[in-house]
Amino acid sequence: MYFPGDRFADGGQYAWRARATDSKLTSPYTAWCYFRVDRTPPTAEVTTDASPKKVGEEATFTLKGADTGSEIACARWRTTPTESVGWRCSDEATDAHVVRLTDGALDIKVKPADWGSQAVYLSSCAVLRPLGRR
Repeated sequence: MYFPGDRFADGGQYAWRARATDSKLTSPYTAWCYFRVDRTPPTAEVTTDASPKKVGEEATFTLKGADTGSEIACARWRTTPTESVGWRCSDEATDAHVVRLTDGALDIKVKPADWGSQAVYLSSCAVLRPLGRR
């Protein structure tokens, strides 16, 4: 069975279950499976009050993430542009650039190693809130 995505309302919670049949025998229904629709993309931003003025001078940057349909679990930041796919929150054990966001924000310290314009790139990972049973 197919349902076009536009038939599901943003923020709506839905449930489904299935059973098999071969025209002679029919299985019992499965347990209910629930899902929620979240069409609002998360936001992520990097802010700072002061950028470093010299190579090796430390500055504080605030990483922020928000999502109305779920919760921002963690973020990955870099000082060079890289692919923002293929990472997960559990990478924080081996990658110092993957961090947990407490209440949607976290301060990080950055020391540029080179002269010239610098940037901090941010990608975030959301986790859906648990669904209640109907």
